[in-house]
Amino acid sequence: MDLLLKYINYFSGDKLQLLTIFFGLTCWLFLAGVGQFFFRTTQNIEILPIIGWSIVSIIYTIFGVFTQIHFSIIFFCLVIFSLSTIIYSYFKHYKLVPENYWRIITLLTPLLLLTAAMNASQWDEFSHWLPAKDFLINTGGFPTTKNPTTGTPLYNAYPFAWPILTMLPSLAVSQSLEMSAGIFNLLMLSLIGILSVKIFFKFSNLNQNKKNVWGIGAISILMGTALNPTFIQKIVLTNYADVATAVCTAISVYLGWELLNALSRKDSGGIHLFGAQFGLVMALLVNIKQSNLALFGVITIALVIVTSRDKSLNLGDLLKKLPMLLGPGLLICLIWRYHVSISLGEGAVEATFMPIENWNFGIIHLIIKQMLYVAFKKIGFFGLMGFASIIAFRYLKKINNEYERLITILALVFLGHNAFLLLTYIGSFSKETALTVVSYWRYNTHVGLLAVIFIAVYAAQFSHKGLIQKVKDWPIQKICIILVLALPIIFSPKLRFDLQPPKPHINKVAKELANYLQPSDTLHILDPLGTGESVVITRYRINRNIGFLWSKHWNSSYEDIKNFASTVQNSGYLLIHSANKNLLVFFPNTKKNASHLMQKRNKKWYKIKSWEFPDNHSPT
Repeated sequence: MDLLLKYINYFSGDKLQLLTIFFGLTCWLFLAGVGQFFFRTTQNIEILPIIGWSIVSIIYTIFGVFTQIHFSIIFFCLVIFSLSTIIYSYFKHYKLVPENYWRIITLLTPLLLLTAAMNASQWDEFSHWLPAKDFLINTGGFPTTKNPTTGTPLYNAYPFAWPILTMLPSLAVSQSLEMSAGIFNLLMLSLIGILSVKIFFKFSNLNQNKKNVWGIGAISILMGTALNPTFIQKIVLTNYADVATAVCTAISVYLGWELLNALSRKDSGGIHLFGAQFGLVMALLVNIKQSNLALFGVITIALVIVTSRDKSLNLGDLLKKLPMLLGPGLLICLIWRYHVSISLGEGAVEATFMPIENWNFGIIHLIIKQMLYVAFKKIGFFGLMGFASIIAFRYLKKINNEYERLITILALVFLGHNAFLLLTYIGSFSKETALTVVSYWRYNTHVGLLAVIFIAVYAAQFSHKGLIQKVKDWPIQKICIILVLALPIIFSPKLRFDLQPPKPHINKVAKELANYLQPSDTLHILDPLGTGESVVITRYRINRNIGFLWSKHWNSSYEDIKNFASTVQNSGYLLIHSANKNLLVFFPNTKKNASHLMQKRNKKWYKIKSWEFPDNHSPT
């Protein structure tokens, strides 16, 4: 019984859980309505929410940069516009989502419940993405010198398309829905699953049986999750923007490929449809993360190379379409850079390259060696894309058909992205960080969904060899339905990484601090055994800057603790989250198995509140 209750608790959250799911799905539908208004078509219905998101982010960026209109006003105008479009589409029988999409949402329910029950727990969630979303909600505009950030010092010059999306459900209920980002990540991955299944049937000699829509829906979910070699729960089920980048990259590649197919067929309708959609998705891509401008360039170059090697394509025809393909993305980049230079100036915080004299040219061979080492450890993804690259190398001599076209684009974008990563390690990171190729695996998730498309394309070839016929009588679709429903339950202890200590305890303490602190109070954090998580979590929860001392690798000396404590002003507060022997000597009224809120009064320390550690607590 205890085990059963434990598993039930993995899927049950607070009062905001169902609100997060409901308004996440509602906003997704409304974005599809925006997309449908601009593209009244039966093709590519599955990507309408992404198209709608791109349009909404462009609207917010333009109005946020050039006007003082509060973002909540823009939101309600967009709601009215989208609702009108949805009603109109209903009566005109225009589709907003694929026919079986409600079945996919039903099958996704276990994962949606689990995700909405979680609390934010990852470092970058607290250091940028959540504070960025809350800033938009609380101030109704972008950061400027006149509207500066407070509390967490976020990257104020980063593009804001992702926080714009994640703030929409919160605006709908007038309170922050912390895990709406995780809901959107799952919905986006389901779209890639739908696209990959669509591509599979395009290249296979199998017909899509309309009687097996539940099974097809389950396969679509598995393609985006369990069969996705870059499905990392600590990225997908968080507020990180990596999944959004990966989805926009994959959809841009898909639309670029369809555009080349249309150019090959001389299909003017397809050229304009796929070209316009490609332009909007690429504009969204560069508006999510600063570094995505590199992917923007890599995808463009890949299309140019493939066109030049394809006997059925004319490079001049593609170049004539570049204003439509690249114009929206370049325009949104220029608008945002104008905002950064005029409204932030020297106060802009963003990632930059070092002066070229400081680049790590002398250790390039060591960086490449470490990249290869990481690639070998993640052979599931790098092996697939390496295989795709070998196949594509043969096709580069002369591309003959749609299959060769797609494989080559996938490989070129993968290789181009990794070439850019090598450049960043040489020119943007310190020598010590570059030698560890920090986050190399995470950065490769930005092209990770290309592997899902490659799996679909290559698997389709087996249908022509009769291999699928040998297993056609297997209950594959029933097995997929069972897996989609069972896997979230089986792996729920691993998926609920937000329950790993010390995060639940730190979150609990941080949320309760509001009961003891006044807005004018100061707070310092002393966590000599911690990794710094207590700082980023607490700083976000109480939205203020915090002086802190923390160390993972060495115990703070008595003098360190004494000096740090002396920086706390009279009547100021000190939060102790871990203790070594020196701390226990300096603060004799504390103990090792609890967090303590202390207040300094006339050079004496008084304990205001203690929080006992849970049984499974660990300070690191």
